[in-house]
Formats: sequence, C-alpha cells, structure tokens
Amino acid sequence: MKILSLKTINFFSFESLDLDFEKYRGVTLITGPNGSGKSSIFEAISWGLFGKTIRKSRADDVINKNSNACEVWIVIATPTDIIQVQRRRNRGASSQLTFSSVHTSEINQSTTTGAQETLEKLIGMDYKYFMSTVLFGGKVSSFCLLTDSERKKILEELLGFDDYTRAHE
Repeated sequence: MKILSLKTINFFSFESLDLDFEKYRGVTLITGPNGSGKSSIFEAISWGLFGKTIRKSRADDVINKNSNACEVWIVIATPTDIIQVQRRRNRGASSQLTFSSVHTSEINQSTTTGAQETLEKLIGMDYKYFMSTVLFGGKVSSFCLLTDSERKKILEELLGFDDYTRAHE
C-alpha cells in the first residue's frame, strides 16, 4: 500500500491539511518542532483508514476544538487498485466511512462494519498490521509480540519478498 495523498479538515490541531505525496519520489521526511502536528499526520492516516487513532483517543477528541465535525480523505494505491477513502465524524455521533475503488465494483458499504471489513481486504491490512508496520520503529515491542507467521508476512512485504513468495506459490 502506498499513500498518494492525505487531506484533513478540523482533525486534531489542523483546521486544514493537504499533502500530495505523489509529487515526491522515494522516502518522505516529515520534520518540525514539537507540537507542530507531525504525529497528527500519522493519527489522521490511522483514523481515516481504521477509525482508530494511534494514541487511542476518545471518539470526539479527533475533532478540532473549534469545530463540530472533522473529515479525513486518503488516496492509496495497492498493487492492483487505487482507493479513495473518506471518514467523517460529527461531534456526539458515530463516524461514517465511505470509499471508492477504481477496479472493485462490489463494495459492501451498507454498514460501517461492512465497509471497514471490505476496506481492510482491499488494502491488505488491518489495524494491528498497520500499527506493526507503520510505527515499527517506535513500537518494536509490539512487533515482537506478533506470531511467527505475522512477523514473516510483515518482513516479506517490507523487503518486497511477498511478490516472490506469491510467484513461487
């Protein structure tokens, strides 16, 4: 999975954020002083894709204190598809997840749970896997708690061996 773009409105401290990762090649470095919102970028990705934050924030805490609603849009590329994800939350209500896929026409979005399950299948990971790979450097102990097969899958994908494994199978 490759994140192509991220846009937020009233998410945590950001009134508005618009990042286009397609214009960068290779690794993207996010820098800034403490409190400038670097971690909030990862929080937005986590919340947008899985409805959960890294710090396990309470539901309404994701909404900027000066607003009654927030939204996160993420465009991601998988090896076979381009997926556009939108998650929205109104203060005091549950979040809504919608997404579209370029190559997948049958998407179960009748319930948030159904949409979440379908999205996880399309992107090839769930929240636990996401936390183990995206935050690998900061949470090495969580990687150690995974099963052998879960660690093998993560390392194969990080090193690009998953293509060879699929080809061999």
